[in-house]
This record gives sequence, structure tokens and C-alpha cells, in this order.
Amino acid sequence: MGVLLDLGVGALLLGTALGLLYWQANRSSEHPDAPLLGGSPDPKPAVPPAGEPRPPTPDSPAGETTQAATAAAAGPALTPLPRPGWVEALYREPTRRPRLAVMTPLSLDLEAELIAYYRSLPSITNELGLAGVLAHAGGEASVELLIHSLTREYGGRRLTSWEAVQLCILARLLGLAAAHSDRAYEFLVQGVNPGFWTTNITWTAENPGISERLPGECIMGLGLSGREDAWQVILHLKNQPVTRYLKRVATDICDAAFSRAMMAEMGREAFIDKLWFTEASICRIQEWSETPEGREWKNWLAQIRGVPLPP
Repeated sequence: MGVLLDLGVGALLLGTALGLLYWQANRSSEHPDAPLLGGSPDPKPAVPPAGEPRPPTPDSPAGETTQAATAAAAGPALTPLPRPGWVEALYREPTRRPRLAVMTPLSLDLEAELIAYYRSLPSITNELGLAGVLAHAGGEASVELLIHSLTREYGGRRLTSWEAVQLCILARLLGLAAAHSDRAYEFLVQGVNPGFWTTNITWTAENPGISERLPGECIMGLGLSGREDAWQVILHLKNQPVTRYLKRVATDICDAAFSRAMMAEMGREAFIDKLWFTEASICRIQEWSETPEGREWKNWLAQIRGVPLPP
């Protein structure tokens, strides 16, 4: 593979490998084939049974309860329905996102309960699976929660590299929300501009370079959304004159092109459930890079980096 791998496939694999580092570290024996985002050495907080009130969190009004808790207090005739199985699994492992195929749109009450659960978790290192659920199955309240988490929740804190990497991935997960939320889409469009982040993140990281990944994460989120207007934004970036910025995000633009190609081939849901953030994606990127479409993107990436490919 040599230079081909270094310039084309290797660059695409870098983002995949980064995700797999923490994905592999936290696989569970209960669901060994399920996608996993994030993971943490932190202990999981106790989870109240379905229908019981949750304690107030710093971000929620004192005494706030879910409708399920109110119904339970009203008597047997209003006993709340049990949570769906995929939601119960999420309480056991909030780092593990259930497959899109089993998720259904969250009711307002269940969304409010999961938002409260998200807020109760001690760190972003506990939350990425739950964040993926809120992004895909939640509504605008979930979108605002995730944007707040990425920009303001950790204000004034110096994050470890582990925390900062996973927090940045929230931008990519917002691509799941952008499929149905204009607010998420518009945030990602703003986020491809590095200047946007100079005033919209309030945290720092042990490795300052990690936050520079945010424009690229937004580009990959736009690609993951499957929206045609998002793809046009990405193509507009691709066709700009070569700058230091374009060189830095060129790999992310190629990643979005790969995602688009796989969604066209497999369907968006199947791609996210079966290929995205899995070891199988590494082989599939290599295969795609040898297709006519993949070779065009590989050649473009080499040109942006100013290194000719071998004949």
C-alpha cells in the first residue's frame, strides 16, 4: 500500500481507528456486536426503577419529576407503562447506543426522563451512547441539551484528553439529529468554521489540539445526516482554494464522502447500525478507495496535501 495508504486510505482510517480505540476498550459480553461510543472507568449511578421520581439535578428545577412519577403517585389506575427494552438496556449501559432499527421516536415524557438521566451522569465519558439515542430519537429539547453539553456544560473546566475527544464527538452525533432537526443542521453548518469555536466553547483540554478537531467533526456530522443540503455544504468546502484549513479538514470531507457512498449502497440506518464505528469499516474503506469514486477522492486528498500519487 505504501504511499497510497499514507495519503488516501490511511488518512480515512485515522478517524475510524480513533473511535475504535475506546469502542474496543468497552465492549460488553452481553451485546458483543452492538455499536458502542465512548466508555468510562467511572462507576454508573444507581438507576431508579421505571416510574419512580428521579432526584433533581443541578440543571433541573428542584422537585422536578417525570410524568411517570406523578402517575405512580396518583394510584393504580395510572401506573406507568414499562420502559421499552432498548431504553432499559440504555440504563444498564449508557455508553452503548442501541441500534437505530430498534429505536422509536421518544415520547415527550420519556425524552424528559432520558434528559434527566443524561444530566445525572458524572461525565461525557459515561454519556455517548445515551447522547446518540437523544440525537436520533429525541426532539428539539435533546438537540439543545447536546449543543449545551458541547459548548457550555463544561465551562471553565480543563478536560483530560479522553474527555475532550469524546466531547468533540458530540458534534458528529448531532448529525443523527440533523437528519430531522434544522437546529442541529444549522449548528453544524456554523461549526465547520473554526472561528465559530473561538467563542462557543468554554472549556480547555490537556491537549489543546483536540478542540481543533471540532470543524472536522461537524463536517462528518453533516455527512452522517444524509441531507442533500448538508452534502452541498461539504462540496462547497471541497471546492475552495487550498488553505491550511482545507488541508486540515480534507480527511473529514473524504470521510463524509465515504459515509454518503455507504448510505447510498446500504441505506442510512443499515450503515449506521452495521458499519459505522466498527472494525468492518476499516476493510470497507480500503475496498471503497479502489472503486472509481473512491479513487477520485483519494486523488483529491493527495492533491490537497501536495504529494503526488504513484502511477
